Amino acid sequence: MATVTPLSGATGSTVSASGPAAPGEPVMVMWDGIHIATIPTVLDIIEFSGSFTVPADAAPGIHTITLRIPFDGTLEECPFTFTVEASVQTDAYTPVIVAQGETPTVLPSTGLMLLVPAAGLLAGGVGALILRKHRS
Repeated sequence: MATVTPLSGATGSTVSASGPAAPGEPVMVMWDGIHIATIPTVLDIIEFSGSFTVPADAAPGIHTITLRIPFDGTLEECPFTFTVEASVQTDAYTPVIVAQGETPTVLPSTGLMLLVPAAGLLAGGVGALILRKHRS
């Protein structure tokens, strides 16, 4: 029985495949019906083992890997379900690059602008309390 591991990963990741096959007959790897790799076999060994890469343009979600394995004069097709994981954004901040001595036209947001209205409300509240105590 053929195996494929892992059954999930990101684009560009390596997937391994192995199993019984006719000696000297290559195993074809299909990705959603498109030939993406060939795994050679050895003339005197009745097994294959190799790896291939998840296509760079594969969309996140479920795909089908099919191994077309020659064995005993026939071509066996072994399908596997592979899940392409969405890539994780590792750089959420894109820096603004300017030439030395120039002023950037857009400043990066730090989130501190949310504190300005809050500070104003707090100051107004404290002022009202002081005024109220002063009148009493």
